[in-house]
Amino acid sequence: MSQFYADEITQQSEQLLRRLRTVTPGAVILGGWATFLYASGQRSKDVDIGVTPGELTALQHEFGTRLTNNPNLRKYEVKEGAIDLDILVGHYSNPGIRIERLFDCTRTIDGFTVVCPEGLLLLKLCAWIDRQGRPKGDKDEVDVASLLRQLTFDWSVYRAKVAVTDDTYRSALTGAIGRLFTSATMRKNWRHVLDGSGPAFGSDHAWRVWVKRQQSKIPDDL
Repeated sequence: MSQFYADEITQQSEQLLRRLRTVTPGAVILGGWATFLYASGQRSKDVDIGVTPGELTALQHEFGTRLTNNPNLRKYEVKEGAIDLDILVGHYSNPGIRIERLFDCTRTIDGFTVVCPEGLLLLKLCAWIDRQGRPKGDKDEVDVASLLRQLTFDWSVYRAKVAVTDDTYRSALTGAIGRLFTSATMRKNWRHVLDGSGPAFGSDHAWRVWVKRQQSKIPDDL
């Protein structure tokens, strides 16, 4: 099985995620761990959550001076050994879409509040647009493929969220899924997509067949 990150790192990351469920039970899980909760694929190295300003106060009490503001990226951060905790705050953070616009689109999985599939796909694509060609962009490609394998999307909900993204991302999102498939093929990131305990695709051919089938399901205007 092709692990994207070392088990020791992802175990530490998961421990932090479970700790946060106690500290801020209303936090919305985003990013790679949200993908794992939906698709049971690759575990994540880092933890990404969305919180209200009130929940941020609880995190400030928990982490003290280790919690810092990154004004350039409009988020808060905590470093826990090799683990990065990124905290997106309502009415402050904007990773392509104002994060509070996703707080009304969530599901509960294993006791965690998780951003809805449509919101997660949008966040993953916005992140990939920024970092494609780099290791975190490779992980985005794996996560998007995992989501599309496991979930059924309400494309009307997705379109509604795209409609309120920042202008730059809104235009770049058109055709982004197709471009991501092309990149994942060229960079062979399909090898890291998991199906239970093993690789989801045994060959480049199997991946290409699946991509063709997916592209027939995705509306042309996306």
